Order: sequence, then structure tokens, then C-alpha cells
Amino acid sequence: SIFSTGDALLQAMRSGVAQEASRLNVGLSEAMPKALAVLLLQPMLTEMANIHVYSLAERTPEQIVAALAARSLDVVLADCHPPTPTTMEVHSHPLGSSPMAFYANQAHRDALVQGFPLSLQGSQILGTSSGSVLGRGMQEWCQFTGIAPKLAVETADQALLFGMAQAGLGVVMAADVLQEELRDRYQLQRVGYLEGLSQPYFAWSLAKSAVAPIIRTLCQATLARPWLQSTATKSLLDNDITTDNNSIH
Repeated sequence: SIFSTGDALLQAMRSGVAQEASRLNVGLSEAMPKALAVLLLQPMLTEMANIHVYSLAERTPEQIVAALAARSLDVVLADCHPPTPTTMEVHSHPLGSSPMAFYANQAHRDALVQGFPLSLQGSQILGTSSGSVLGRGMQEWCQFTGIAPKLAVETADQALLFGMAQAGLGVVMAADVLQEELRDRYQLQRVGYLEGLSQPYFAWSLAKSAVAPIIRTLCQATLARPWLQSTATKSLLDNDITTDNNSIH
């Protein structure tokens, strides 16, 4: 389990087994859920004792590629491929995908689950930017199903969206791999799936990277098993990974 693996890694680090490992600089794109990022990074903890994670919410894709080129970042976890063309050879490693679903607090869920998706007609949706990949995907899904919900809030801040859904301000779309995180932390329940819509995830890295073996570990571990549910993410985040909202150079 993740609990037992996480405990073993923590014990190894505290006993000094992994003290010689190098530092790994990881960037998170704006749309990458932090709880999911922790699960994706978990296999790396067996090889890297010093992982620094940077939020790239204010960075454009081109700026993120430039940070990779400058070696300020070793790998970027993202929800899309890197921009093309680019002067640098950037590899985009597929990590898998997650179905998308609508979530709401218990009261909203009970009112909407019967007759879904038509029950969403006129409902308040708390969503990502309409210009994002997922935002466009949701718009196309609504057109296909023939429903017209009200887009009440647009923001890339997923924690804010989840908190607003928890307060009963609307329905939020989220990757279903986060089901346990949404249930345990925000008391949100699944209303229904957006059939045909899924969220892929990728790891970006330079073609000739010194940490290529570590990135292979990430990809192989992720593809070798079903999508992990969000268990033990808080303890791993608090104890094993240094998060940093400061700028990178």
C-alpha cells in the first residue's frame, strides 16, 4: 500500500540511507492537482531524497520550456504536451489519464444524481478557464449532451473550486482519480461522469537529461499499475517533498 511504502521511505531517509541522492527540481503546471502530483512523484522517493516542487501557475508553457532548458527544472508534470515548435528537444512522457466527473456536496449531489446529465440544466458550474483544454472539453461535452449549465466561476485554482463546491455554491468538474481526496478533504460526492472526456497527464523533460533514469522510474511505475487513489497524500506531502511557490530562474 502507499501507507507502507511511504513509511518505509521515511524510515530510510531518516536513517540516512538516501542521503547521497541528488536534488530533483520538479515543476507543476497550473492545472496539475497537487494531491495527484504527490502520487506521481511517490516512486521517485526511492531514488531521490531531495525533491523540490515548484508551482508554475504564473508561467506560460514557453517559459516552462525555457526553465527546463536552463536546467532550473528537471521535469515538469503537466496536463498537456509542451508547446511546439521549440528550440529545445523536449520529450513528453505519457503518465496515463483519468476520467472526468462532476462533484458536489451531499445536498447538491442528491438533487442532481437522478436524471444526470440532464439534471445539470441551469445548474451552477464551478469550472476552469473556458480557454483551457478541460474548459473547452467541458463546453463540447455540454453541447453534445444538449445541456446548458451556468458557468458561475472560472479559475485555475482547483482548491478554491473544491472549497466553493463544499460550501454548496455549485458543481465542480474534477479528475476522478481524486475521488478519495475530494470525499475526505472536501466532503464532495460524485454526481456523474462526463462520458468521453478524460484528463491526460505528462512528464516533460529535456531529451538529454542527467535525470533520465529517474524520469523513466516515474513513467514505468505509473504505467505499470492502475491509477492510484488519493491515500496518504498529506503525510507524503508534509514529510517527503519540499514545495516552493517562489520563482525559479
